[in-house]
Amino acid sequence: MKQFNRTEKFIHKALVDLMSIHSFSSITVIMIAKQAEINRKTFYSYYNSKENLYSVMMEAIFTNLFSCFMYEKQDSDKQLDISMLEHDIRSFLMMVEDVHPILELMITEETSKLALEAADKTIYHLGDKTYFNEASSNLIPKRFYVEIIRNFFLGMIDCLYEGEIKTIDEGVVVMMKIMSSNQLNAFQYIKKY
Repeated sequence: MKQFNRTEKFIHKALVDLMSIHSFSSITVIMIAKQAEINRKTFYSYYNSKENLYSVMMEAIFTNLFSCFMYEKQDSDKQLDISMLEHDIRSFLMMVEDVHPILELMITEETSKLALEAADKTIYHLGDKTYFNEASSNLIPKRFYVEIIRNFFLGMIDCLYEGEIKTIDEGVVVMMKIMSSNQLNAFQYIKKY
């Protein structure tokens, strides 16, 4: 995951703080710079727009979340490591709990398109590590897999916070059932060491 310097962290915090008060469309670069106690020139030395800032922040969050599931392509003679998968699912759900307040502020109806693009870009870039089902890899475009994976993870996040899944343990059970069955053929589950 990209390491952000102190100024970048101030800029990120400024956007989060402003989004707790204002809609994304009403926030300007000048407002972000003022909140971060920097000038516009400094802002533009890091980001070319507030949309670029938003995308970078969301990609960092999604990279952190989705990196729990970076696996090498499964050899045909290897079996699914259930205990490792359960550990990774639990880690993912615990991270979701940690970032939920920020996600709730950052992902609004107004920013949902940017958030989905950031999720897709993150999954696509992790794609060399998150391998796809070998049997159908040549039949379905990679883009389709990105959408399946994104919808699955964002759906699980929604279920956790809409109350459909009440605890992390319940989330682990649901995700284990889906990911270890044939319902989600986009994943192979041999962990990269």
